[in-house]
Amino acid sequence: PEFFYDPRTAQPGSRASLHAKCVVVDERVTLVGSANFTDRGQSRNIEMGVLVEDGAFAAEVSSHWQGVIRSQLARPV
Repeated sequence: PEFFYDPRTAQPGSRASLHAKCVVVDERVTLVGSANFTDRGQSRNIEMGVLVEDGAFAAEVSSHWQGVIRSQLARPV
């Protein structure tokens, strides 16, 4: 798997936030959710996720993120 971050979040005083959690598997299945792997995200927040088994949707999501990466709004960790 590849992981990306929003470089604006590392700038002092920045209020930018990359909050999206998205996994695309083999351009067939997509998982989109809100949960963080923190104490609050796992035990106190009300979080949600959706699993979509649709190749066209997965390809569209993958294409969107590839554009974000190409524009360097998200960079590899």
